[in-house]
Parts: sequence; C-alpha cells; structure tokens
Amino acid sequence: MARLYRAGRVRWWLVAVLALLALSVPPAVWFLCFRATPTATALLQVSMRQDTYMSNPPLSDSSGIQKEFDIYKSTQRGWLTSPFVLTTALRKPEIGNLAIIQREKPNEIAWVQDHLEVSFPGDAEVMQVDLTGGDPEEAVILLRAVVDAYLSEIVNSERAERNRKYAEVCQVYRDKEEEMRKKCAALFKLAAELGTPDAETLSLQQKFDLEEMGAHRQELLEARSYLWRLKSELAGQQAMLKGVESIGVDDPEVREAIDNDPLVRQLTDGLAVSKQSYKPDQKGELEARLDARRAALLAIVRSRQQTPVVAQIRRIEATIDVAAKRQKELEQGVNEKQKEVDKPGRSSVEVEMARAEVKNLEAALARLATEKERLGAELRGRPRVQARVARP
Repeated sequence: MARLYRAGRVRWWLVAVLALLALSVPPAVWFLCFRATPTATALLQVSMRQDTYMSNPPLSDSSGIQKEFDIYKSTQRGWLTSPFVLTTALRKPEIGNLAIIQREKPNEIAWVQDHLEVSFPGDAEVMQVDLTGGDPEEAVILLRAVVDAYLSEIVNSERAERNRKYAEVCQVYRDKEEEMRKKCAALFKLAAELGTPDAETLSLQQKFDLEEMGAHRQELLEARSYLWRLKSELAGQQAMLKGVESIGVDDPEVREAIDNDPLVRQLTDGLAVSKQSYKPDQKGELEARLDARRAALLAIVRSRQQTPVVAQIRRIEATIDVAAKRQKELEQGVNEKQKEVDKPGRSSVEVEMARAEVKNLEAALARLATEKERLGAELRGRPRVQARVARP
C-alpha cells in the first residue's frame, strides 16, 4: 500500500498533463473519434444537359437551364428514394436476406428511406447517396442494390423510351420519303400531260383554290396524327388498368396493407389461440373472416391504384371524341374543296396542288429529319445519369 502511495506521488504530474491534453481537444473531434454508425456512399454523375456525340450549343438562357436542372435533380432524388425503386432493390433474395434488412422487417422500406440521404454537394453535377446504419459491408451491398435498381428502373427505362421514340420517328420518316417519291412521280407525269408545269400559267383563282386546298389537307393531316397519338395513349392506359386489375396479395402494397391492418392481426392472433384450444368451429369462422378481410384489403388497394388510371382514361376518351368530330368536319371540308378543284376546265390546278403537297411533304421531312438527328445524337451520347463509385 505504501509503494502504491509513493508511485502516485511520483507520477501525479503525468496524470495532470494527460488531463490537460484531454480538455484541450474540441468536442467535435471526440464525436468523430467515437462515432459508431458506419456509412456507405455512392457517387453518380448527373449532367446538366443531355450529352450528345456533337458538341452542345452555348448556354443562351443560363437561368432557365439552371432551373430545369434543379427540377431534374429533385426528380431524380425523388425517384431514387421512392418505394418503387426500393422495393425493386429489396426484392432480390441476396438483399432481402441481409441482417440489416431482416432486423427491420416488416418496415424495411421505411427504414431504408429514413437512412438514405441524397445530396448534391456544392450544387454540382454530382449526386451523393449516403446510407447510414448497420454493418459497413452490408451497407455497401444494400446501397449498390438501390443504385442499380434506380439505374435499371428509371434511368435505363428513360433511355428505352427514347429508343422507342427514335424507332417510331425513323419509321414515319421512311413512310414520308416513300410518299414523297410517289407524289413527285405523279407531279412530273401530270405536268407532262397538261403541258403546264409552270405555276405562273395558272390563274389567280386557281392559285387561291390550291392554297386553300393545301391548308385544308395539312390541317386534316395534323388532326389525324393527333387522333392517332390519343388512341395510342389510350391503349397504354388501358393496358396499365389491366395490370392493376391482375395484382394479387403478393403485391408489395397489398402485402403492406395486410401486414399493417389491425383487424388482420386480431384475427391472426385469434386463429392461433383457437388452434391451441382445439376449437375447430371457431377456427373455421376465423379463417373465413381472415380471408374475407384480405380480399377486402386487396379490393381497396386495387381501387386506389385504379382511380388515377380510370380518370386518365376518361379524360383521353373525352378528348378523342372531340378530336374525332373535328377530323370528320375537316374531311367533309376537304371533300367539298376537292369537288371544286375537280370541276371541268380547271385540271391545271392539279399541278399546283401536287406542287403544294410536295412542298408540305418536304417541310414535314425536314422536321422529321431534325427530330431524328436530335434523338440519334442523344442515343449516341452518354447517359445523363452515370454511376461512378460506391464505397463504405
């Protein structure tokens, strides 16, 4: 005991020095030293503008482009943390079996949303995704699965839609080219038969009829194109409605509603008690009520998912009715004008009318060529969102 007392007296100065050093360290440093929650981070490049194989034009309206970029970043942040993307990531068995996911069931999606943070440091073209909590290695695996699901379901689907639109524009362009060749051949033949290939030989009235006829046909062409787009959109919404009608109890939203329903939990607990007490009559009644409640919850979820789709279908159908009436009116006007230009003694008008049709086709081809070049350039360029690194 005496030896310990003498050792303490000899080394009291060492204890004092260590205490002063500990007090001199800022609290923030101690927090960083003892922070126990691991963090996984992923970095993605989000370009301000869609990259193309050609150089982008200079920024003429920087404020407008910055506003569009801010909206785009907010949209990507919302998609990355959405239940749709997270459900896709957690649906993989190797992800669903992670300890950090198993520990948080049945609220694993809400847990990931609470521990997932998306930011743009320095308001730059870099999206930083942080996931906190759990084992560092598992956090990296989970974060990579979330980023992969986001790239697959959102970024790649946007590129697939651009591919579909590009193929559609190319097909329309080829159709217009074929129509252009036929119109030119018909024009040359008609001009040779009438002997009046020069538009200056036509009367002023013939020119007026020709221009009016061309305007009617152009308007009719636009009306038909608009009606076709509406019918295509309606078919897509109807297909989506059929998909909603076919969902079952294995759908994530239905499963979540069943798992969180108090009556289902009450009936499940009662069923467990009845099994232990060997009451078959009570067991059958509880099973029937439980099945009925699950069916009711399935109907509620279906109705909730169907409501916006049905509203969109009704809106499109109403628009189609108006567009169809307008197309019919334009067709009647074109037929009446056609009868006027087909009157005897006015055959030369057909030459100028054919010229106007060729001119309209040339303009349509020019617009289609510009759109095709723009879409092709976007497809040949790099994706607007690219994953860079995921690390603990």
